[in-house]
Amino acid sequence: MSDLYGDWEDAQAKMKFWKAKELELRNEILEEMAGEKDEGVVNMLVGDIQVKATYKLNRKIDIAALDAIWDDLEEADKMAIKYKPDIVMKEMRELESAGVSKLLDAIVLTPGQGTIAVKHK
Repeated sequence: MSDLYGDWEDAQAKMKFWKAKELELRNEILEEMAGEKDEGVVNMLVGDIQVKATYKLNRKIDIAALDAIWDDLEEADKMAIKYKPDIVMKEMRELESAGVSKLLDAIVLTPGQGTIAVKHK
């Protein structure tokens, strides 16, 4: 049975190495292909390999800034913002323990992927 844990630990180490290597190579390719591109898709033919690079810009709302300007926004501006309900786990666990909240009828539970931590003594 200890081989199973050792094999898992070895696989974790290899995966960490190869994930870092893949990210390094991906960033090198993206830099090479980028040109003036900040966002969007660039296609390039390298020998007989078709490469498609997708450049992304992440957008995040500054809630304090949004609250400060909300009343001054046009309706079209407000339509660009989507409010998404999210669960506050501490309060949710309290409701689940009590078992009496109507909110529990609207919660869908699905199994998540478990995690493993290994320490050598």
